[in-house]
Order: sequence, then C-alpha cells, then structure tokens
Amino acid sequence: MASFIKSRDTPQWPIDAARDLLPHCMLNGPMTAQSAESIRNVVLCFRDLLRGIAVESGRSEIGTTVRQDEAVRLASFWAQEYALP
Repeated sequence: MASFIKSRDTPQWPIDAARDLLPHCMLNGPMTAQSAESIRNVVLCFRDLLRGIAVESGRSEIGTTVRQDEAVRLASFWAQEYALP
C-alpha cells in the first residue's frame, strides 16, 4: 500500500502548468496552440497572467498577442474563476 501511495504522489512526467493548463483556461473550449504559445511569451506565470487581465492595459496587451475573441474568452474565464473586474 505504501508503494502505491508513493507512486501517486510522485508525478511520472514533468508537469508544466502554463503548457498543460493554459489552453483550457477559457470559456467555450480550448484556445489554439498558437495563442497559448503567444501568451506564454508575454507572461511568465499564471500570477502574471491574472495581474495582467485584471487591468485594462493588461487585457489590451494580451489582446494584441491573440485573437480578440480568445482574449475575451480568456478574461471571462478568469473573471468567473477569481471574481476579477
């Protein structure tokens, strides 16, 4: 039993939240791989992403790196998840 618990606690592959989760952090389906890569080039982590989309200037910057509809869906997702303005 202890070996089973230990194997569940230790990931078998490297986990990269920005790569693996970011594409799914928007309403109505995942974003394109190109958009996810563009956002990863602008922000370093989810904390920076949340800080960015919490203010109009950050939303505008992200809106210049991805399609406008994806920028809106991304901001809407995080607004619902974390009650952002």
